[in-house]
Amino acid sequence: KDSVQELVRGVVESYWALVFARVNLWARNRQVEQLTFALQQIQAQQRVELADGGEVAQVETSKLSFDATQIAAASEVQLREAALRNLIGLPPYDGNQLVPVTPPTNQHLAPDWSLLVEVAELNRPDIVELKLVLEADEQLLLQANNTARPRLDAIAQYRWNGLEGEIPVANRGRTSAGQFNDWLLGVNFSVPLGLRQDRANLRRQELILSRDRANLQQGVHAMTHQLALQLRILDQTYAQYQAYQKTREAARLSLNYRALRWQKGGVGAGGAGGPQLGRPKTATTFLDVLLAVTDWGNAVSSEAQALTRYNTELAILEQQTGTILEVHGIRLFEERFGSIGPLGRLAKPVCYPESIRPSQNVDRYTPSNTTSEAFFNLEDPLRALHSPAKQKPPQPPGRPQAPPELLPPPRPRR
Repeated sequence: KDSVQELVRGVVESYWALVFARVNLWARNRQVEQLTFALQQIQAQQRVELADGGEVAQVETSKLSFDATQIAAASEVQLREAALRNLIGLPPYDGNQLVPVTPPTNQHLAPDWSLLVEVAELNRPDIVELKLVLEADEQLLLQANNTARPRLDAIAQYRWNGLEGEIPVANRGRTSAGQFNDWLLGVNFSVPLGLRQDRANLRRQELILSRDRANLQQGVHAMTHQLALQLRILDQTYAQYQAYQKTREAARLSLNYRALRWQKGGVGAGGAGGPQLGRPKTATTFLDVLLAVTDWGNAVSSEAQALTRYNTELAILEQQTGTILEVHGIRLFEERFGSIGPLGRLAKPVCYPESIRPSQNVDRYTPSNTTSEAFFNLEDPLRALHSPAKQKPPQPPGRPQAPPELLPPPRPRR
């Protein structure tokens, strides 16, 4: 059962890893589109001698770097899909693409600690195994205790010949009623001399019982620490998700502001030695735009990673409480009989059901008609700037409406 739980947990983890990889690929694609637009703009400015070759080379270098990151993100999606296919028994390639549609949950979990520990004690396979061992030790101790005591047995015996049928000499034989050979009725009392072996066996069984009881206590103690650690990890991951949400919004505003200013007035690559012709001192440079694009893409990726990890940690918590199979509608064939459980004869309820009847499955995850990554509101923050209505011919920075006689002369070609 523990192996099956590990398999289900692995499937859930691979699923959310695929969701994160798809979101990360989307962010890298948008970064490449943004750098492609910036490269086209700086090349247009170079054609009218408003930017030099060094500025174009810097933008092109950044764009190629994002291309390499995009290739790595696309490869990660394929690797995650292959890992998920392997776990659920699908071939590496069948002409279909796995598209996750289950949205992740962003609700903070605040469980009852006492109830959580109680559920884990009743359902964790390792704790169940220790309880079964302890229950078997109690029965062996009872047998050893009985063996170490004097024996008093009641004996009763009654023998007769109940024969009817044809005998080899062709005569028919039959035993009349009440005919018997002998009978015996008595009491047998025996006391082994010394009882040294039986008492030693009893003492050994008592020590084994004490050892297994200590193992059970240690197992429960370790289980509580694992649950506490898992709850701390859940709180940390959820707090990171909330922080990355705010980071993404701030990065979006910064990207919109810097991209708009650079598109309108800042055309240089920046720096103290860069071209500052016709640009105010506070003009946005391409390095500012590049930093904003990088921060925005990393914020989107980090937000998705934190939320998908939070959902994975929820599955790990279900595994540590021993309920991941029941939650996902999976039951082992041997568990249909309730009487074989480790709860003991005095469990509540005392009377075990003869068998557990199958019932209808309940959806563990909310059905959806959209992809899982749509939960993250994936919208390009620069779509309005890249639309054809917003695109204008390149003009000198800072003086789009200045008279021709006031414009600076073109720089000589190199």
